[in-house]
Amino acid sequence: MKKLIFTLTVFLLLSLVFISFSTSSIAASKYKNFNNIEVSETENELEVSWENKEEIDYYLVTDENGNVLYKGKKNKFKIKTGMSSDVHNVFLSGYKDGLFKEKSILYRTNVIAYSKLEKKGFKKVVVASNQVNLEWEKVKGASKYSIYKDDVLLETTTDSTFVDTNINSLKESTYSVVSFVSLNNNPDLETQNDFSIDDDAKQYSYIISVNPSLIDNESSIQPMAISDGGDSTKFRFMTFIQTSRTTLEALGSSWGFDSYSGDNRSFGYSYGDNRTTTPKYRTMQEVDILFSERRATYYENVGTTHRYDDSTGALKCTARASLANTSFANYLWSSTSVGFNIYLSASNPCETVAPAIDAVGTVKLYKSSGTVTGTSYLYLEHDGFPAYEIYRKTGSLASRTIYTYNPSTTPGADPKNLFAPLDKAVEVTN
Repeated sequence: MKKLIFTLTVFLLLSLVFISFSTSSIAASKYKNFNNIEVSETENELEVSWENKEEIDYYLVTDENGNVLYKGKKNKFKIKTGMSSDVHNVFLSGYKDGLFKEKSILYRTNVIAYSKLEKKGFKKVVVASNQVNLEWEKVKGASKYSIYKDDVLLETTTDSTFVDTNINSLKESTYSVVSFVSLNNNPDLETQNDFSIDDDAKQYSYIISVNPSLIDNESSIQPMAISDGGDSTKFRFMTFIQTSRTTLEALGSSWGFDSYSGDNRSFGYSYGDNRTTTPKYRTMQEVDILFSERRATYYENVGTTHRYDDSTGALKCTARASLANTSFANYLWSSTSVGFNIYLSASNPCETVAPAIDAVGTVKLYKSSGTVTGTSYLYLEHDGFPAYEIYRKTGSLASRTIYTYNPSTTPGADPKNLFAPLDKAVEVTN
């Protein structure tokens, strides 16, 4: 980690307060699983359906942030896709009225569906607390597929489906599918996705991370409680690579030309909602503030890095960066405001000599009236790469953009700007 040596004019002088986020879960599921889940598609929508359950009074479909997408008695719902090629991550829940009209949840299953414009990969992923079902698009000419879990080979099959029943419901796992294509119809001469085989030549159709513990996390299906008078507010800080690949020419092995996976997106608050599949950001830090209780609930996450050999296309490394030196800290409270410091340092986990994504700064958030988001003050110093975005969201109000930095429109900005010193210093009152 590069040393960050400078003075913040409004640096907070308090002892470190670091509140980590954790997801509670249990080994045995409290809920039954939906069966016979199907995903069909038309030009502008996906339809998800499942086996009807007579004992269920109504079904509820939510996204991973608790927003209700559908509530009713039909055992199917539609997702409008339009021109979107995003992954659609939803939770199916089945409720029954209790003896005294209380609502109890009996069924719950996570479904991850892909629109038809998504590149060849998974068609759907069904996640339950005791199994994960994978179904992927067939690759033309493929004679077989190998399924990996956390880089360990599970099975090689000629089918385009796989069910994993060896599930640790407390652990997130990453699944990968490798397709083998025969050369000149000779099965003895095979390549993985049209690249020659060697020790590093794992060409994945798609890679996804899933977390079965969220099946038992009841809070994830409940919309966030909104306190009166703007008592609660959320502050979100993300970094991301705008392109699908980026090249660090001076950092590859033997000063080669390896490339690294990007996030292939533009700016947007909602990208930070994704906590259950491989996210579209390099780093994400977020804090939920409750002024009346002077409580700060902190969450951080990091995207998966993939390193490719540009000469062969071979995938050489898949890993996640450490966030050991990343936090929000030094909270300073009043009845109408809270201040804290930002610390970010996350190095490329696939290259030991790569410099970290770095930032350091000070934030002060003023309490909202409940109808208008309160004033936010930001002082931040950060690298000139990648893209940076900061948002604030209060209760049911729309998210407010506090700050964005776009390296693609900044002359001379590229991955070399990750080296010291910090390139940008901004001061924003919004």
